[in-house]
Amino acid sequence: MYKSNSINLGVVALIVFLSLCNFLFGRNIDSILNGQIPSFLLLPLTILIALELRKSDFKVIVILIFIECLSVFAEYYLGVTTFFSSHEEFRVFDGSELFYFKRTLGLSDNSSIVAAKIFLGFLILEFIKVGHVRKWFFQGIFLIGIFLTFNRSVFVALAAFILLKGILNFITAKFTFLKWNMYVSIIISGAFAIGLFTLMNWDFIVGQLTRNTGTIELTGRDKIWEHYAIYIKDHFLLGNNSLKYFFGLYHAHNSFLQLIATNGILIALLYFYLIIRNITQRNIVYIIAIMTYCIFQFGIFWGISLMDIVFFFFLFRMRSEKNTLLD
Repeated sequence: MYKSNSINLGVVALIVFLSLCNFLFGRNIDSILNGQIPSFLLLPLTILIALELRKSDFKVIVILIFIECLSVFAEYYLGVTTFFSSHEEFRVFDGSELFYFKRTLGLSDNSSIVAAKIFLGFLILEFIKVGHVRKWFFQGIFLIGIFLTFNRSVFVALAAFILLKGILNFITAKFTFLKWNMYVSIIISGAFAIGLFTLMNWDFIVGQLTRNTGTIELTGRDKIWEHYAIYIKDHFLLGNNSLKYFFGLYHAHNSFLQLIATNGILIALLYFYLIIRNITQRNIVYIIAIMTYCIFQFGIFWGISLMDIVFFFFLFRMRSEKNTLLD
């Protein structure tokens, strides 16, 4: 464990050193004077917090997310996007049947942020040991919150997590003949019920997910991704000299495009190596779930954020059965 973390910290130190060289080479020092702190300077702090997390810390995080979930319910009940009428996204719900236009913000700045927090809360509850009834209660509340914030990226990531975790549990479980038949029956029955419900409500479901356009609508991501792809092609080695690159006011809406555009491919490969070397059977479903979300959103590699901290916790502290949380 300690040897592995020593290697990890060595890679992190190398990332910070090369990023600093890249940053100074690009003469971006004026950005600090203008109040823009390079994200790589915050990476060690993120790692430190992730390595020091305890079970009690996660319980506090879950409770805070639960409270914000209740605010999501209250806003939806009152028919407003947020309690704060001065917020630029404050809006009273109209007669639209699309849930996309009834997304609430909770106590966050936008619906994507609160959806991401609720998603993380769901993942955390799968990891920390709590009673089954309490776990199912909180996860049920979180699932409703995810639906009301109606973030399609979270839908995809959560579906990937549940599917992969189910497959992994099925593969690693030791079944008796009776349990085997029971689980197979449950899986077949569940798949049939979901399939039947989907067929019966196909038009409604497609309409909700595509905003009644009939095609997958990427809310401008296709144009943003195209711009970032061109930028990466033109700045392949050094990126934006390790200063977070923005397309006007837009980030990449993809953590991996953002990482390469900011740092260039050489430093980005060190990040990818850090991830790949720490994936194990115990943490793979959590890592893939978060990375799936980050294909459609800028979720990790901010420098420091709740998702960054939880991601690196899963990556470094949850590599094996020996690495357990302390109360």
